[in-house]
Amino acid sequence: MKALVLAAGFGKRLGKITTEIPKPLIKVGDKPVLGFCLAELWNAGVTEVVINTHHLASQIDEFIESYETELIINLSYEEKLLGTAGTLKRHIEFLSDEDFLVMHADNYFIDSIAALVADHKSRQVGRYGTLGTFVTKDPKNCGVLVLNSDKTIREFHEKVMHPPTNVANSAIYVFTPETREQLLNLTEDENDVSKHLIPKIMSGLYTHSFNGLFVDIGTPEGLKVANDYEREFTRSRIS
Repeated sequence: MKALVLAAGFGKRLGKITTEIPKPLIKVGDKPVLGFCLAELWNAGVTEVVINTHHLASQIDEFIESYETELIINLSYEEKLLGTAGTLKRHIEFLSDEDFLVMHADNYFIDSIAALVADHKSRQVGRYGTLGTFVTKDPKNCGVLVLNSDKTIREFHEKVMHPPTNVANSAIYVFTPETREQLLNLTEDENDVSKHLIPKIMSGLYTHSFNGLFVDIGTPEGLKVANDYEREFTRSRIS
């Protein structure tokens, strides 16, 4: 299985921190979140990864050069940001010879991607694949989902003032090759996976719930939550 890791953004919500270090290299505990993501992908059976870069790309290049793994890692520099759907289009021929993963390199979670992949493989519905979900305390700042009884998606709402649910899109996906046609039908202006692709294929997506803590480290609040949890978890293992 192959994967696309989205790591090109500026991380502006973190302020001064990301003027000096790209968001994927910010540490949770003693490990950059990109390293956490790559380890999760390897444990889930992924063997080859594409990582897109742009902001402070040379730092990510250096990290990957020194990162010890059996994963095959391909770096893809974007001179101009393509948007998440644009990046996926660039690499869709490489990725879509079988089911493939797409994720952002800015999430910290305690459940596993391996569980997502296992649920995806055993699903009975979802021709376009499986979307990971989590329960959020801040649904107004997330894309939220209303699910059918078979865990497919009935409604999708991207950051609305009055969200009808607290079940959020994790932006971690396992897509099938059938997604390729829908992706390539997006216009040049439709360049975001969550905003533009997911609404077009949501009736054909199964969902998997990530249990426990799931947090976007792209905000100061989220980064603090992740580090507080990591410190407590490490402390409990030592004691």
